Parts: sequence; structure tokens; C-alpha cells
Amino acid sequence: MKLVKLLKIAFPRLFGRETLSIFALSILLVLRTLLSIYISDINGSIVKAIVGVNFMNFIKQVKKSLFSLI
Repeated sequence: MKLVKLLKIAFPRLFGRETLSIFALSILLVLRTLLSIYISDINGSIVKAIVGVNFMNFIKQVKKSLFSLI
């Protein structure tokens, strides 16, 4: 019952400013998480290329990393 009261305070209207703000922040949080996973994958590939002394793969992964910053 307390949860319902709290939700009514947090979200006074279904399409109010507060609801849309929380929805937008949730979408941005998911996008940030996916981008972090993508960048971690690229960094892992770069380390793998360095350890394996694969210069061409290293250059390819660094380019991929630089393009992901744009």
C-alpha cells in the first residue's frame, strides 16, 4: 500500500513531465550500458591483437575504436 502512495507521488500523471523524464533517463541508461559493452569489446580485441603480435588487426581495432568516438 505504501508503494502505491509513493508511485502516485513520483508519477502524478501518466504522461506528465516526471514520467517522461524517468522514461528518457531509463532509455539513456540502457544506451550507455550498450555503448560500454561495445567499447569493452573493442578494447579486448585491441589487447588480444597486442598480445598476439598481430599488427594489422591492432590497427583495424584502433580505427574501429576511433570511429566509435564520433
